[in-house]
Formats: sequence, structure tokens, C-alpha cells
Amino acid sequence: MNKLKIFIFILSTFFMIGAYNYFISIKKINNKIADELKNGNFKDSEPEFEKLLKKNKDNYILKFNYGNLKYKNSDYEESLNIYEKMLLRNEINDAVKSEIYYNIGNIYFIYDDYDKALEYYKHSLFLNPKDT
Repeated sequence: MNKLKIFIFILSTFFMIGAYNYFISIKKINNKIADELKNGNFKDSEPEFEKLLKKNKDNYILKFNYGNLKYKNSDYEESLNIYEKMLLRNEINDAVKSEIYYNIGNIYFIYDDYDKALEYYKHSLFLNPKDT
């Protein structure tokens, strides 16, 4: 019985270490790509994001950053599509939703649809009133 407990403990330890390393590597790559975006390397970042998203389809932070990348590359339709799909997900917190609404508002502002832009800006402020 003790051997079984030891085996389960060792197995679970290896699993936790593997999972930790996996999530840390995703975070490192995401941060690296986010830094590239801040430095203006928008086109260089896109293939990296697409690789990450294929492996991590449900990671909403990656999707949000990918939507931001598309926005920075002036691909507003794709960015809008990504953001709108994200708003349908329940696990996204209000701070991120607020940023999504704000970004959608910016897209509609670019499209000269000021009424729709204002609507999204209001949603953003409702979710995060301190963000002014």
C-alpha cells in the first residue's frame, strides 16, 4: 500500500511540474510577443501568435492579445470578430471585458460610426468606472 502511495505521489509531482512548465512557457512566449507589439514589431508577431493559438485555443489572454495585434495591423474586421466572440465567454473578467468594449468602440470610431462607438465606450466605463 505504501508503494502505491509513493508511486501516486511521484506521478502527481511529475504531472504538476510538467503542467507548471507548460503554462510558464506559454506566458513567456505571450509576454515576448506582447513586448514585440509594444516595440512596433506587429508583422513579426503574427506567426508566433498563430502558432500559440493553435495549441491553446481556449486561452482568452492570447486571443485578446491576438485581437490587439490584428487591430495594430489595421485588420479591423478580424479584430472586431475576435473581440465579439470573446464577449460571449463567461470566464472573462470585467477588467478584460472593459478593455474589449473599449477596443470595439475604437474600431467603430475608425469606421465613423460614432453612435456605436459611444455605446461600446459606455459599456467599457460601466464595467470599469475608474478607467477614465
